[in-house]
Formats: sequence, C-alpha cells, structure tokens
Amino acid sequence: HPETLAKLAKRAPHITVLANRSPNFSMEGRMRGLGFESVIAIDERVDLELAEGITVHRIPTAGIDNMLVIETPEGRVLNYNDCNLPRRTLQGLSRKLAPIRLLLTNYNHAGKLYTQTPDDEVRGQLRDVLTETVALLAPERVIPFASTHFYRTHESRSQNESMLTFDDLDRLAADNPRFVVLRVGDSVEL
Repeated sequence: HPETLAKLAKRAPHITVLANRSPNFSMEGRMRGLGFESVIAIDERVDLELAEGITVHRIPTAGIDNMLVIETPEGRVLNYNDCNLPRRTLQGLSRKLAPIRLLLTNYNHAGKLYTQTPDDEVRGQLRDVLTETVALLAPERVIPFASTHFYRTHESRSQNESMLTFDDLDRLAADNPRFVVLRVGDSVEL
C-alpha cells in the first residue's frame, strides 16, 4: 500500500528495505521513490547475506508472488505468504527446504471472488488449503498471518463472511500444536 509505505519511510527513512528485482519488474526504484534511503535489491534464486549467519533467498512462485527463505543460526524460516503452489510442488519444496523451523503463511483470500460459492464452503476450502500446506511443509511452528483484512466496497463487501476468523484459527490450533495464532497487536517469542 503506497500511502502506508510512504508514511513508514517518512518515520524511518534509514530502515533497510529488501526490494524484489526480477526480469519483468523491480521494486527498488519504487521503494526509493517512496522515501526509503537504504534499499537492497534481492534477485530471484540468489542468496543474499544480511548479516553474519543470516541469509535470504527469494523463490518466485507465480506472477509477482514470491516466497522468502530466511536462514538463521536458529533455523530456517519460510515466508510463504500469497503463494499457491500445487501439492506435488509443495512436496518437492518440503524435501528441499526441510527442516523448516517457522512457516509464515496467509490464510484468507485477498481478491474478488467471481464464483457464487457458499461462504461456509469457501471457509472450508481455505481451512483445507492451510492445513494441507502445513502438513506438506511440516514446519516446527506455523504463524498464519497477513490475512486480517476487510472488504469495504459494495461489490466485494459480501466476501467478508467467507473468510476465516481468529476463532477458526484457534480451532485449528486446538487440533494442531504447530499453530501459533496471533491477533493484531499480539507478540510471541519462540
């Protein structure tokens, strides 16, 4: 969200920003244009050392979506937000990246739904995708995140009823101790 990023850049212009750089697009100039002074371009499939013992590796998945693998002395973190890979691809990825200490992943849709699928069916599909992703990647812990949003326009407002809630996530966590459910403002130390 450009306005939010510009406000953040105004408050902390020296914060280091990692900006995707791909053959078909680059966020580096965009981030500098918003006011960030310390921008590091991160290419696809290249290890970038951020500090001693800490590297990141960006893997494209589709369009402009990417996953970010963060290697730390404490273990591997996979930011899988907005990625939707098929089952076989996830299985191969799991073999390549195991062990994953922490998985960060979205749990809701973030675009206009064009089908007239009943809300409870959409929630069931979202729950199934989330639990299957966790099962296939087999992380030590998973934090479902980046999905707390609200549709406001007349055309999309009805989609709010089709999204998973924190209560839904709490029910998943009751059945699977890997889940760490964080509400807005919560923090956790692992």
